[in-house]
Amino acid sequence: MGGRGFSDRCAPLDVMLMIELNFLFVKSDHSDEAVGVGSSVPADSAVLLTVIAQVGSRDADNLAMRSSYGDSRARRSLTKIRGVTMQDAAEAFVRAKDRIDSEGRSYVSGNWWERFLRKVRGYQPPLRAWSAIHPGKFVMQSLPFSATGFDYNKSQAKYLNPFLIVSGTYNDYSPNPLFTPLSAVEIMDWSDGLATREEKRHLNSPRVYKIGDLPLYVASEGKNRVELFKNAKREMKVLVAEVPYPAASELTLIRSRPFNIYSLCYRGEVRVLPEPGIALPLLQAYGVNLPLSSHVSFKEYLCLRRVRQCIISHQMIN
Repeated sequence: MGGRGFSDRCAPLDVMLMIELNFLFVKSDHSDEAVGVGSSVPADSAVLLTVIAQVGSRDADNLAMRSSYGDSRARRSLTKIRGVTMQDAAEAFVRAKDRIDSEGRSYVSGNWWERFLRKVRGYQPPLRAWSAIHPGKFVMQSLPFSATGFDYNKSQAKYLNPFLIVSGTYNDYSPNPLFTPLSAVEIMDWSDGLATREEKRHLNSPRVYKIGDLPLYVASEGKNRVELFKNAKREMKVLVAEVPYPAASELTLIRSRPFNIYSLCYRGEVRVLPEPGIALPLLQAYGVNLPLSSHVSFKEYLCLRRVRQCIISHQMIN
């Protein structure tokens, strides 16, 4: 059984550019729910004040310059991405998630100052070893108001570019005395065969759900297999079911200062964007309007810190 190949073109550099909002961004608790701006925030706001007090006058000046530079850079980047397609932005989103997992697995703890800054930004390593962030949890938090689920009765078999599928590689199928794995080609052929026969309720049938009208898919079953198709630059046949996502006209971007934090509002509910560098290009290509003004708030900083830490805490395990 032959697989279908495709051109492995990378998304434009403008899309891959991580928008630098502020180096003091931070992350969330271990709640399973998305943390909104309206949520109660912990009393650890002193963390930010402590950092500012201890940085010193020269570093404080540097911090102010960096904040101003990051603000202007964000505006320039957002101007550049207006011509980017949703598919380009979705590919960049998926590649960024893969890169985050790769860097997380290879992370080596630095000195006390580096560890402190990671805590302030919300990027503390998980309690257990980094395997891979659960794809569903990552999308729910990074792209607020995303839904999850898989309706077997509405699923259809389709070939997809694997770089549009948010996945997570965590199992080790290396040979050992008790296990001899199939070759990558054999596994991919077997996986495609399950989808072709539309064995919808088979335990191992590759299943993904599509986020509304966005060309973004999230692996529900076959999360490890997706990497094989990415490495082989081969389209993956999967069972696809769609989950709802708000129309662009119903979403509003909000920006807060002094940390230039972006949030997304839907029907009066506001949630921070923990990774704006990958979410903003996708939302902009989707048609969500850029914020026309900003407001001053420290609450979003604390919410951002909690949400980021929450994402990292959702590690997949064997």
